[in-house]
Amino acid sequence: MKKRSKTSGESFDVTDGMVSYETLEKCRWGNDMRFPVYPVSFTDVSRRDGRYLRHVNYPNIALELVLDGEILYTDAETQYIVSRGSMFLIVPHSNVKMVNANPGKNRRKLVIIAAGSAPGLICDMLGFNGDKLLKLENPSAVEKRMRRIGRLISSNGDRKLAACLFYELLLTLSIEYRKSFQPLPPPMQTLKNFICANLNRELSSEQLAGVIGVSQATLRRQVRRCFSCSPLELCTSLRLEHAAMLLRTTGRAVKDIALDCGFNSPLYFGTVFKSVYGMTPGRYRNSGPTDDPPFRFVQE
Repeated sequence: MKKRSKTSGESFDVTDGMVSYETLEKCRWGNDMRFPVYPVSFTDVSRRDGRYLRHVNYPNIALELVLDGEILYTDAETQYIVSRGSMFLIVPHSNVKMVNANPGKNRRKLVIIAAGSAPGLICDMLGFNGDKLLKLENPSAVEKRMRRIGRLISSNGDRKLAACLFYELLLTLSIEYRKSFQPLPPPMQTLKNFICANLNRELSSEQLAGVIGVSQATLRRQVRRCFSCSPLELCTSLRLEHAAMLLRTTGRAVKDIALDCGFNSPLYFGTVFKSVYGMTPGRYRNSGPTDDPPFRFVQE
């Protein structure tokens, strides 16, 4: 059974029934419209179930730092798998669905919600013109900053300081986000283009290293630096991205799509697909374009 809770104006949250979780820490104070952006709550929450929460026309900023497990976030354009040490930033007026990517396994996150007189304008000024996956250079430092803000909220401390600390945190995240969108080095772009042109072939690390004329050890280092994964994991990510697009845009059989994307076994394809998307290829195809849009490989 779906439950709907009012947030403000035309905004509301939807959950699929009773949501069970363990709140390790939670504190809140009222919004203060003297500040353009202002932290109003801090939560440290852990859960294992597979129930979802959906923000509809969400009015606030949410910083969600994943401490353990993986969470699947879906917005109007993309699905994101957010794992330990990464953050998902939700901007005002978003429509976001979040669910445990691996039901039965624990996931834990820190959440700061911020409101104020102009949270949307602040996000736009800092380059956050939509929901963002942020792969953090130093997640422990970000966690410390978030917990410091949480302590100010729980102790009803200096509100001006809390507002300044939150804005400083947003600014730091904006700088990291801008770094992540630097163009790929030419060898990595060449490698990515080669993989995309040969998705139906089995590719070895030796072949991939030969494409850009480096040793396998150098290949691993360069791919890890640019994509935060191994060369073979990069191949799998790009294959799944193409498979998701075919599932959405064609009526072709799942087994044919699996073969076209380099998976010789439809059963294995289904297993890998579900491990990333949290659902089978068939369910993904039938889940509707607004709920679960195509997955995009996110460059670090």
